[in-house]
Amino acid sequence: MIPANMPSASVNLAKRDHYLELDGLRGVLAFMVMGYHFGVNTLVSQMTHGLVGKGYWAFCVDVFFILSGFVLAVSYFEKRLPSSLYFKKRVARLYPLHIFAMAIALWFQVMSGAHFSWQKIGLNLLFVQSLFGVDSINTPAWSASLEMYVPFLCLISYPFIKRLGKTGIWGVFSVFLAAGIWLTLLSVMKQDGLKIARSAVGLFSGVLLYRIYDSHFRHSVMPERRRQMVFYTLLIGLLALLGLADKWLGFAVMLYPVTCLLITLGTQTRSLLSTTPLQWLGRWSYSIYMLHKPVMWGFIVIYGNRLDGSIPIKMSIIIITLLLSAVTYEFIEKRGGKKINQLLGSARG
Repeated sequence: MIPANMPSASVNLAKRDHYLELDGLRGVLAFMVMGYHFGVNTLVSQMTHGLVGKGYWAFCVDVFFILSGFVLAVSYFEKRLPSSLYFKKRVARLYPLHIFAMAIALWFQVMSGAHFSWQKIGLNLLFVQSLFGVDSINTPAWSASLEMYVPFLCLISYPFIKRLGKTGIWGVFSVFLAAGIWLTLLSVMKQDGLKIARSAVGLFSGVLLYRIYDSHFRHSVMPERRRQMVFYTLLIGLLALLGLADKWLGFAVMLYPVTCLLITLGTQTRSLLSTTPLQWLGRWSYSIYMLHKPVMWGFIVIYGNRLDGSIPIKMSIIIITLLLSAVTYEFIEKRGGKKINQLLGSARG
């Protein structure tokens, strides 16, 4: 059933290079990452009487990587942008909010007694900390750092990927799919040092998924209602996999395939993810992801240990994070990004 305020899925989506469902999905995942850092596992465990107690919501980041690879292929790689122009757009998209969030995180952590070396601060300022195996001052920024630079490998490889035939593209995609499943299993088994590999495999998987979608699935023949039913099933399945990955390794194995199927269906249907509130979350998703920890550290400075187990305080953090994200999206992501674009354009000229 399509909500009244939602465009019909019968609208031709095949020509679009922007997909509302994927925006909404990104917003939901950013919100789940925030909930994970605020102790959602404990709450869910209490509500389910221990049935779900140790969800791997951190795997939302792996879904982000696949989503980013898919969207980058649509938005940048297919348009054959020069590397310099791509870099300018990528810096403008990611860097302004990173600096803002890092400054807040650094301030509150120093106030709490933390100490950081100048080397660590310098690498974080350059947004290259994850490439050198250095922790991010603003914890969530580890993945954003990799999303700044790792896509260049995809950009360089894209002409080769486009020349692959049907057998070749499916073969390469299968290799990356298997690598993604293996990395997920290693992460469940607490293997460290996988961040760069997770980002590269996820981003390439998304790029390859787009090529397969564009070649074979762009014009779906599945009836609209069935598409929606399958999409909702996959969406609920993905959230269940994230929540139950610790119960059985088979759930972790299914994460990559379910994510790829969900993204493919998300380009061809309309669902609740297209509704206005979830579209807001989608627009603010980068800000939500990058700001929730700095806001939390600010509350720790004020309230100390009283933050633990306090639902009212945690709800306050969530509300403030959402309000701040709405502001930073408009004034830092959009306007700050525009200024960076202008500065880099002038420098290049």
